[in-house]
Amino acid sequence: RLITFQIKSLKNGISKIKLFLMLLFFLINLNDDAIRKAAEENKADIIYLLLLRKQKIENDLFKGCNSLTYLCIPSTITSICNDAFSKCQSLRQIIIPSSVKEIGQRAFYGCNLLTDVKIPSSVTSIGKFAFGYCSSLTEIEIPSSITVIKESTFNQCTKLNKIT
Repeated sequence: RLITFQIKSLKNGISKIKLFLMLLFFLINLNDDAIRKAAEENKADIIYLLLLRKQKIENDLFKGCNSLTYLCIPSTITSICNDAFSKCQSLRQIIIPSSVKEIGQRAFYGCNLLTDVKIPSSVTSIGKFAFGYCSSLTEIEIPSSITVIKESTFNQCTKLNKIT
């Protein structure tokens, strides 16, 4: 379950360090259900904090989450796994950090409001249908570092008109 802190005053004997340690304890003990709940409530700032303890965005983690509209992925993430954001039909913008090395199969499949994606030069592999059926995708930057782009990566991206 998602734990919400409401801090009225630090003057009540709780030092900033103690507060930080308490928050850190809760973040370490939260599971993927907490991340999913934050996504369903479209709380990108909380998702960011919860993802700080992870190295990859697991398979299906945000799959079908229709409340999520924006997400800045933290630099602790090195992999966006299969179906991670598949069918997030309200997702308009995603910021992928330079720590990410691979984007899995169907990672953003069916994110039909996603309009442009900037893939960092750290990425070397993009899986099958990774951006398939992103019908609003108009622009994508593909760095020269990418050595593998699987088939149908941009299948049915009918508005895609700029690839750089």
